[in-house]
Amino acid sequence: MRSLDATLTTLLEKISPGELRIAVPRFAVLQGLDRCEVSFRTRAYDEVFCGKSIREAAEMALESLEDPPAGDVDPIVPSWYRLSRMQRQFVEQTLKRLLADHMARAASLNIARSPQAHAEYAMADAFQAALVALEFDDVDEHLAPLPVEPLQGRVEAEQQEADWVDSRGDLRKKKGEALSSAVAALKKKNRGQARRS
Repeated sequence: MRSLDATLTTLLEKISPGELRIAVPRFAVLQGLDRCEVSFRTRAYDEVFCGKSIREAAEMALESLEDPPAGDVDPIVPSWYRLSRMQRQFVEQTLKRLLADHMARAASLNIARSPQAHAEYAMADAFQAALVALEFDDVDEHLAPLPVEPLQGRVEAEQQEADWVDSRGDLRKKKGEALSSAVAALKKKNRGQARRS
């Protein structure tokens, strides 16, 4: 029998780059039951496995991935928050650019009365839907905005790091000077006491 660590490690490897959630279900809290749930998201729905312990729920989730039902090829949804804010901005801007490209192509084909215009509009709608879906990834379950890290360029971040290293060096230098002056004062005091005695 696998240990809990091994089960969770294997489960995480199977659903990567998705997000694994371990929680106590609300009904268990309200009814005072010993229940835990392990869940992850696929493209179509949330997979939730409930058991008397985390081990039992995790083993059920792992069995579903190792031996999926016939024809079940629904991919795991990647965790949007594993990306940095800069990477998310890049994805969003790329989707906006592709949406604009397909809309422009659809409009030009529509003017030329081409039957491919419908396909271009459908592609533009798909990119628009992707952007709308990403909007809801920036809010929590109460639709309150989630905190985001500041967006800054790599050069600015490197400069801030260099300034921080310089400030630490200055602080170390000041501490060294203060220490050496304290040592010199103690030596002078000790020499004075030695001469007097």
